[in-house]
Amino acid sequence: MYLKNPARSVTLIALLLLLALSLSACGSSGWSWVTESGVEIEPNLASERYLADSDFQYNWGQAARVSGTVTAGNSGYYIYDNLYSGNALLLYCDTDTATPMPLCSRPNCKHNSEDCSAWFGDYHVDRIEYASGALYLMGSSMEDELTVNLYRLSPNGQQRELVTTLFHAEGSVISYTALIHRGYVYYYIAHQDKTEIFRVRLDGTGETETVYAEDDRWGNIISIIAYGNYLYIQDTWYTDETYKTMDSCIGRYCIQTGKFELLKEGAQYDFAVSETTLYYQAWNQTIALNLATGEETVLYESEIPVSLFYDGEVLCLDNEAGIFLLEQSGGDVTALRTVTVLSTEGEVLTEFPIENGNAEFLGGDSNYYFCVHPSTSDNTPVSFCTRDSLLSGAPQWVAVDVS
Repeated sequence: MYLKNPARSVTLIALLLLLALSLSACGSSGWSWVTESGVEIEPNLASERYLADSDFQYNWGQAARVSGTVTAGNSGYYIYDNLYSGNALLLYCDTDTATPMPLCSRPNCKHNSEDCSAWFGDYHVDRIEYASGALYLMGSSMEDELTVNLYRLSPNGQQRELVTTLFHAEGSVISYTALIHRGYVYYYIAHQDKTEIFRVRLDGTGETETVYAEDDRWGNIISIIAYGNYLYIQDTWYTDETYKTMDSCIGRYCIQTGKFELLKEGAQYDFAVSETTLYYQAWNQTIALNLATGEETVLYESEIPVSLFYDGEVLCLDNEAGIFLLEQSGGDVTALRTVTVLSTEGEVLTEFPIENGNAEFLGGDSNYYFCVHPSTSDNTPVSFCTRDSLLSGAPQWVAVDVS
């Protein structure tokens, strides 16, 4: 979220991080939380592999969510729809039936008041994540939009509590983002003169720790992804006083040792990670970096920069970022908005257009993919399709209609 809009040029990906946040602190605040399985949250688990119940859901990509946010639960998806002022809803879509509905169990509920567990009224959130048997929302109230809080909901939405306040934004704060991984909330704050990443325990106890900091330079962390024992960080900064030239790097912080390792220097536009590989975008090339050997392989060359999504098996390359970058720089934009699907060896599996150029591709998993299709109708703009239809090159997008 950009808390203050500086009168300076910023990169495309940094602009895409723009989000309005907020969420009311209603509901329970004094009960002790345990997971669905009855096991207390265990922080800092050690494993190089992805742990489904506790780890950050890397497959949804890093682009800012314009009007909807998705996270996967044990047997379905939670969708936060904040498009229409005064009627933000938390939806649930069962994996088997693929039927989205408000997360509410009240008979004949109109889903338009505080009596409804799915209704969040005139509020927005930055991020929702399912972890350790609960649903977490990060945001702030409309009354105090500069104070960013962490909220926790039971899986059925019936119980809510304010876990902790992450931070209060000061005047020099430019932007922030956050994610949940192995019992901690990691969040970064970008100031005009420094960039910092902090973490706090998911149960709200203990002190806030600083895990990464860069002083005396104006820039922005444009992506953070957690996978296994590492927090991957993409940092950018201006290299001159005109704020027109930028440099960047990708590195990773080990949550076990507390050490930072530089992986790649240079101008990368987006990245994704797996257990063994860092996939990154260097202008028009998608490159795979073997994390064990350092060997690099060019997987694909595109006309313009793309955003990367990795669902655990295939890569999706969305060229919206490159189109926007050319538009902002005054270039001749002739490329059509498309998503290219690659194997991890670089084979082009399929390619398909996204008809609405303003749509926000959110990524997906082994069952479904999600997209935000801006709409003037009364329906939510969030749409989904089966992974099979997406891989066929003709995704059948279905609007999440809860009217």
